[in-house]
Amino acid sequence: VSADAWAGFYRTLPRYDEDGNGSYKQAEVTAALDNARIPLSAGEGAAQGLFGGDTETRSLTRVEKAAIWSAYNPKWKTANNPFDASIGDRVVSRIGQMQDEEGE
Repeated sequence: VSADAWAGFYRTLPRYDEDGNGSYKQAEVTAALDNARIPLSAGEGAAQGLFGGDTETRSLTRVEKAAIWSAYNPKWKTANNPFDASIGDRVVSRIGQMQDEEGE
């Protein structure tokens, strides 16, 4: 997942904190991911605002949403990942591996 995808999600997330408590439920994270917008990369043909225009944006892909959803809170059951449980499984597994490596 790109830094732009993470940033787009985190920039969007506070708007979906329905109860205003700063702690996000699965449904709130899902809504933020469904509504996050990120800049198109130059490789995807975006003007990037270089010539006075607005930077073109896009929605997150299903894969990006699935990965971010599970990485946001690895303790959530990946079976609840509304975007792709198998991607969620891989993300959570990798996070566990990294934590194990750091603990050595």
